Amino acid sequence: MSPSRIRSRISPQPAPFAEPSGPLLSPAPGYDPRPHPWGAVVASADGLTLELAAVHGSGDHLHAVESDESDPDNVVVTLWLAFAEPPSGASRNLVGYPFRARVQLARPLGARTVTDGALPTEEQVREQEIDAATEWRRELGLPLDRGLVAELVEEARMPDGRLYGQQVLSDTEELWYRQVLEDKEAAANFAKAWLSEQPADLDGHAWITWLDGGEFLQYVTGGADELAAAADEAGIRRLRVETVRYAYRELDAFHTRVREHLAANGIDIWRSGPDERSNTVKLNVNGDPGTLEQARRWARSVAPEDAVTILPVS
Repeated sequence: MSPSRIRSRISPQPAPFAEPSGPLLSPAPGYDPRPHPWGAVVASADGLTLELAAVHGSGDHLHAVESDESDPDNVVVTLWLAFAEPPSGASRNLVGYPFRARVQLARPLGARTVTDGALPTEEQVREQEIDAATEWRRELGLPLDRGLVAELVEEARMPDGRLYGQQVLSDTEELWYRQVLEDKEAAANFAKAWLSEQPADLDGHAWITWLDGGEFLQYVTGGADELAAAADEAGIRRLRVETVRYAYRELDAFHTRVREHLAANGIDIWRSGPDERSNTVKLNVNGDPGTLEQARRWARSVAPEDAVTILPVS
């Protein structure tokens, strides 16, 4: 649990507003509004205005600032950001722009505290931690009893109350987990060494999976039975071998050719790259159905049809 990201009470003292740390923004309607944490708050001399300091990203603007004064001892202030333009799914620059926003109170702040409505409460954070730990354990096939997971989460906390990551295990599970990781590392090293000794490039791709208790999954374009037999003879555990059509280097070469050819013909590619799971090159293309069909025809002219998947930008 990170104390700085939990909703906590702040006691701003009425004082003249400090030197501006960014432009003072006025709310305006936008697209896909969402609550956004603010960084600091100060009160006006008369206690009737709160000024928030925050940072927004590229393409964002201030959508609204809300205050909830239903608690006689505390004011909950929630800042909302929204997109200035309809979201397109395109990537955005990761740039932060400081700004200020103000909200009027119904009565002077006085001795009341202020909390950030965009941040979760301590109880909500604990529930989120248990949920995250439960999902991680689900992937490993471990027991999911909520009481057990909650107990393991508390045992995993650092002395300062923080919880680093979502990997919570009992002592017995920890020993099992370490052994599985060692087995999968040994399987990966064996598979790569075996493939490096083959006269042809058979390496499709590989990944670590927790399916059936944890395996190293190696895809090959040939020699699957031979690799599996060699692993068994060497006492290698947790290695699964499956056959695919194209080696990874082939897919990478297809990707380069297709991307260059489509770009040269004016096709706007948003995202592209080899996709190991489908054993194809996937490209997300901006445009209408006609543009997508033209992109598919051009792709087929420089790469096998079953090696390329053209998709719209979702």
